[in-house]
Amino acid sequence: LFSKKQCDELSEKLKKKGVLLKDDFDPSAVWENKPARKVNPCFILDEKYAGESAEDKILRVRNKMKEKSATHYVISSPQEIMWLLNIRGGDVKHTPVMLSYFILEEKKAYLYTLKDNISKEISDYLARLGVELKGYDEIIKD
Repeated sequence: LFSKKQCDELSEKLKKKGVLLKDDFDPSAVWENKPARKVNPCFILDEKYAGESAEDKILRVRNKMKEKSATHYVISSPQEIMWLLNIRGGDVKHTPVMLSYFILEEKKAYLYTLKDNISKEISDYLARLGVELKGYDEIIKD
């Protein structure tokens, strides 16, 4: 995997040698009979174990964003997302996380995950936090 900057630099070098760099290959497209993801419902971690409410954590992060003049905070680490939202999951063996991404803005927040893992209770909890639930793969277009 390469960053866009790395691809652009490599493309320029290769172009001088008459080589065209193609970057449209999707390695997941060649995996035939890929097993379906298992449904692993997540749960809310009680505040007495988390030590602080998710509302307070989100506010603290937003204050830090404001201090740094950041408009968006993209979190790709499931461990950080689980900590921030006080939820836990079972998507990764021996690690209480669910596969997810998170984008925090000044007024909005988005959790990208496998919607099958989200119960009505979790959905309502996230709505109370002001977090909009999106499909795991929607992070790419957003």
